[in-house]
Amino acid sequence: MSINHKDVCHLIGMTEQECMSWTHTFTPAHKMFISEDGYLGCIYTDGDDGLMLFSTDCECFEDEGVSVQISGNYCDIDFASMHEIHTKLSGWED
Repeated sequence: MSINHKDVCHLIGMTEQECMSWTHTFTPAHKMFISEDGYLGCIYTDGDDGLMLFSTDCECFEDEGVSVQISGNYCDIDFASMHEIHTKLSGWED
């Protein structure tokens, strides 16, 4: 399932226009959130219009996994950001 700015902007307290601007800064960034259902989540942008939605609402792995949705065809992520997001979503500390 593909996501877009309209799908995720409210999760991180942005308008659709603010979210679109945030994803076009050419700087990777992410914002954490807690969903209405109480799940922890994260919106990540690669800064070049790519979006990823990470959610601990994971059907296959329940509390031991994460669900990921992307916008468009792809979204790039660096290892440091992936590690930081994993650490925050799993509650695991170095």
